[in-house]
Amino acid sequence: MAPPTTRPSAFVYDCKTPEAMKTPIFLFACDWFQVYCHAHAPIQKGDTFHGVQMSPYGIRAEYSIERGEELSPLFNQHYLVTWKKRKLAHLSLEPRPSSLHPDSAMLKVDNRLLYEPDWLFYLKDICAALRLEIRNISRVDIAADFVEFCDSRQPLSFVKAYMSNARKGHPSFVRCGSNKFCVYGRKSAASLDFDYMRWGSRDSEVCTYLYNKSRELRDKKDKPWIRERWHVLRGDNMARDVWRIEFSINSQGLKLANISDSYIFDLFIDDFSTFEKVRDLFFIYAEKYFRFRIVEAGDTRKVREFPIVRLLPDAETQEFRKVSVSRSNESGHTELVIFNRLQSIIEAHSLEMSPEELRMFDFVARWFYARYSGLHSRAEYRNRIADYLLTADDAFREAINPEAMHLQDAAFFRREVEKVAMRGGSLTEVLSAAKDMRKTHRLVAQMLAILYEHGFAF
Repeated sequence: MAPPTTRPSAFVYDCKTPEAMKTPIFLFACDWFQVYCHAHAPIQKGDTFHGVQMSPYGIRAEYSIERGEELSPLFNQHYLVTWKKRKLAHLSLEPRPSSLHPDSAMLKVDNRLLYEPDWLFYLKDICAALRLEIRNISRVDIAADFVEFCDSRQPLSFVKAYMSNARKGHPSFVRCGSNKFCVYGRKSAASLDFDYMRWGSRDSEVCTYLYNKSRELRDKKDKPWIRERWHVLRGDNMARDVWRIEFSINSQGLKLANISDSYIFDLFIDDFSTFEKVRDLFFIYAEKYFRFRIVEAGDTRKVREFPIVRLLPDAETQEFRKVSVSRSNESGHTELVIFNRLQSIIEAHSLEMSPEELRMFDFVARWFYARYSGLHSRAEYRNRIADYLLTADDAFREAINPEAMHLQDAAFFRREVEKVAMRGGSLTEVLSAAKDMRKTHRLVAQMLAILYEHGFAF
């Protein structure tokens, strides 16, 4: 494998408090990173692939394919990707459900590699060598390890207080948002102990965990590469248990919005490339999924009026926030905002467009609003816009034919949109590129529909 690195194995972050000697420290890292891919070349046990890029250490890797354990029951074949007997990734191929694309594949970065600073290089190089096209992140877990909260509260004490009703001298806590939770612990005649708490179901787009990581490593599977970095947490007391806050995020939970302009985008692999980026993302998710209010005994105020308890470090000024884009046809406010935003873009670029282009974009704006505002059937949607369609000539009606919105040409533009989304491009950039490519109006309309599916706020 590559030579040992002197760079940190995780990013260390402390609370900004004047009591320097008592400042709690938090360590941040990805603990799970899995991507959905399309495999464009055959792969089988015993194959060898040469790395495409020179590693940061001046070495070109040679990846071997070995038989691996099952990663997902959705696939028939499971392999390990190794280099010099070192596990780098777990690969699943040959999907069982016919509904999945036949080239579908799942690639999971090995846990040990995730705690090295150049893990993303190997993920990209493996994909290039094996001809795997990354389509999206299917799951990522981001975590913070610590021994006490920023108010010096012990994690176990917090869990017990959260589980109890407030009484005099012993406050309790309520979580901002849903307070449905699952807890796992153990009880004896003399004590009551908790191992972990979970907020959200495992099917939720974001599932939040608070658990005793030291106990998990003792009881289940030891991971020395995690324990080795804990010396900065424990100080002189190496017997202290380390706890972990973890956000398990699926593909639907990766949408963020820019606070300044409400632009919505999906996180992609480069957004997790450094421990500093993981730290920043952790605070963004913690702002929504790990905020608690303190409840004093006898306090009769409404829950939203209870004070926020400061458990985590003060994050730097955040530019983004976590959002959930509703797919419900009953939601109307978001669609109206998108409609108005698209209309303003049309006005801003009106001098650059031909009359036919203006008509097309105006139609698309109306199409979005009609399609996503309380409509329950395609027939009802067509009736809603029938009058507007009749005002267009035959050629224009063909260009924006609703029945052709998601046919074979959509796949090309989906890839183009994903490329723009990966590098944080704007809608204006996409429209400009479409105009430069001189594509048909029908395809531009397809692009706009796909943009909406990807969470672009027009």
